[in-house]
Amino acid sequence: RRFIAILRTRWHSFLARGLALVIVFPCNGWRAVASEPVCSTKYISMDETNPFYAPSSLPFQAPNFASVQVEHFMPAFEEGMRQQLAQMDEIANQSDVPTLENTIVAMELSGEILDRVAPVFFHLSSAHTNDALQKLEEEIAPKLASHSDNIHLNPKLFQRVEVLWKVREKANWSEEQRRLVEKYYENFVRAGARLTADQQARIRAINEELST
Repeated sequence: RRFIAILRTRWHSFLARGLALVIVFPCNGWRAVASEPVCSTKYISMDETNPFYAPSSLPFQAPNFASVQVEHFMPAFEEGMRQQLAQMDEIANQSDVPTLENTIVAMELSGEILDRVAPVFFHLSSAHTNDALQKLEEEIAPKLASHSDNIHLNPKLFQRVEVLWKVREKANWSEEQRRLVEKYYENFVRAGARLTADQQARIRAINEELST
């Protein structure tokens, strides 16, 4: 549970972007009693019928909670992780010299599906949970832990970030841009990017253990 709480904080920054959401839960979607989940645990495929498949058409792209069911979450998380890893691999394997735009900004803009599904899921599981959501948290936590490791322990990706970090003082960047590069570098290092292969394997094992 402690690890799940840590994962939640990653996505709670969603509201810090200036969105104030008024959440209305339809009677046929969620119940106030935590021990009485309405939805089954059978997953719905990730296609255009999944509310996280595309950006919401509501004002400010606010989630359409009336259409969200528990079984929408896992397919959206899995597709979101697949999408973001593919984007990260494309960034890491490009032949162009690292720049703010083709590395840091590209990473910032990655994971669109995860950015849609994770804030909704973690806010619901924090403020309006039920047995089904709690069970899903336990399934998702190790997947997200592994996903994070796959990004931060990608040596080619870290190499590009490190190149930018080394030139940060001389680059013609704003203070905000310079700080963003520093934060990315610090996040990679703290996640184990500078460790040996054996040490990184140990980090992965620890993160998996903490998430289960």
